Amino acid sequence: MNLQQITYFKVIAELEHYTRASERLLISQPSLSYAMSELERELGAPLFQKAGRGVTLTKYGKSFLKHAERSLLELEEGKQEIARMLYPDRGTIVLSYASSMGFNFIPYIVSCFYEEAGNKEIEFIFEQRPTPETVKLFQDGIIDIGFGSKTDSPDMVFSPIYTERMVVVVPFGHPLAGRKSVRLEEIEGEGLVTWKKCCASRLEIEHLYEQVGITPRIAYEVQDEVMITGIVAKGLGVGIVPRLLGRDYQNVTMLDIENLEASRTMYMIWPNNYFFSPVARKFRDFVIRRMAEFREETVRF
Repeated sequence: MNLQQITYFKVIAELEHYTRASERLLISQPSLSYAMSELERELGAPLFQKAGRGVTLTKYGKSFLKHAERSLLELEEGKQEIARMLYPDRGTIVLSYASSMGFNFIPYIVSCFYEEAGNKEIEFIFEQRPTPETVKLFQDGIIDIGFGSKTDSPDMVFSPIYTERMVVVVPFGHPLAGRKSVRLEEIEGEGLVTWKKCCASRLEIEHLYEQVGITPRIAYEVQDEVMITGIVAKGLGVGIVPRLLGRDYQNVTMLDIENLEASRTMYMIWPNNYFFSPVARKFRDFVIRRMAEFREETVRF
């Protein structure tokens, strides 16, 4: 069995036709048929069966196809990996990040990265996802680096990037709108607009309520800060959101939270014992170095 036979087999399985497969592969049909008969002889089972003028996979062929596709994909990834190793200043970095980090931080850090010599040929693909989904994307081999909140994932590294304050948001005209700060007990009876349970920030909000011994009355569960503030602005509840390092929400009033350490830290994320491509490692090290130059009070994205 060789790589050529596996490639031939995959193309026939896709097209379900020997003649069309031979045309795509630029070989004669007799040569293609011989290659498949040799493969079937080695495996000891028929891979295809006739179906009109074409062919379909047998149960043995369907089973073998899964392994053939996996093998070819692995080899292609190997080729790409070698290419990335040969060209550390070129390539693509796939980032996954929490929605709040997309407002300022991700554009800021990527633009700073491009300012350094030797980074102009590196491209980025952006995936906005909740942190639990980011962890899964690593497991599926889809992304290179993640950004988000800290979760209970022992197989992941969480490198702190910055800390931001949490604030209560209320609609204009709300009885508390004239205040600068508020205690959580003062909004105990109000419907809370907050993140879905799959979002790490939801756990942080629940922890704030636990600290003052009250249970939030959930009115709406949404995916991100934009939806939270949008619903609050319509008078459908109150919310607790990050201040986003100085970024003001235009459609609501923000109130500091009294008597609580109401903040959250955002992290850069990758798996333990992770193999970084050269370009991804270069970006990771840049982010760590760049953010170490700032203290929380002076960061402005």
